[in-house]
This record gives sequence, structure tokens and C-alpha cells, in this order.
Amino acid sequence: MSTNLGTAVARPANAMRQARPDDAEKLTRIAQAAYGKYVPRMVKAPAPMSYDYLAWIREGNTYVLEHFGEVAAMITLLPKDDHLMMRNLAVLPAFQGRRLGHALIDFAEAEAKRRNLPELRLYTNEKFPETMPFYKSRGFSETHRAQVDGYSFIYLSRTLT
Repeated sequence: MSTNLGTAVARPANAMRQARPDDAEKLTRIAQAAYGKYVPRMVKAPAPMSYDYLAWIREGNTYVLEHFGEVAAMITLLPKDDHLMMRNLAVLPAFQGRRLGHALIDFAEAEAKRRNLPELRLYTNEKFPETMPFYKSRGFSETHRAQVDGYSFIYLSRTLT
């Protein structure tokens, strides 16, 4: 009698894919976990904690990063005529420190190049100062600051080569 145990398929450590509607709840949980630590510093909760991720998924520019098959991070891109905006980037706290944020930015850079866009842009909240060294290490420079919907944002950009 022979038994077919099948072939084990190794999952890659990190795999990017387009987010699907069934990911919306996961993305909300990622945002709640990733941005929740900032709530005590703010007058109102960070905006990503209340985004409509299902609507963003339907726009077609939201991606998830699976770490050994588990959705661990997300990025939402917003293509413009002359740049690609990284509208939201978040990593579950349990997966932080594993260079997943770098993988998301690498993906955004590849997408910008694929779309023939010469620049990446993003914004971060002034209440998140620990994000600045990360973005600066990736070649982003501050362009300006602005108040939007009661939030104080720092805008950054990076020209792609």
C-alpha cells in the first residue's frame, strides 16, 4: 500500500501581493496595532486607524506583505502624474525589526519605476518622530510641513535614479 503525502511547498520569507477584499479586516488590525502606541501623544487617534481599507483595496493600490504566509504589513500607494505617494505603510509590531518596512519601500520604489514615475513621496505625523531616522536612512528628505484635518504632517520625498 502506498501513501501519497504530497509535496511540501516552502513559503518564501516575504511575499508581496495585492490586497484582496478579505484582507480589509486584517489591514484594520495592522493599523490599530501599529499606530495605537501613538494615541496617548495625540488629541485624536492617528488617521490610519480609521481608514476604510476595503475602499482602498477596491482602488487597486493596496498591497500586503506576507511573512512566512502571515499578513504582517501593508502599503497603500497613490499614483500621481509626477510621483508615487506612499499613502500608508504599517507593520504589525510583532514583525517590526525584521526589515519589512524596508521591503515595503523597495516595493514602492519598484512600482514607481514600473509606472515611470521619478519620485516617491510620503508624509508622517510630527507625533511620530521615531519614523524620521528610518525614512532618512532610505534617502527621503523633508520638503515641508503642513496642518491637515487637525494633524501636523511632515512631508518627505526621494528622487529615484
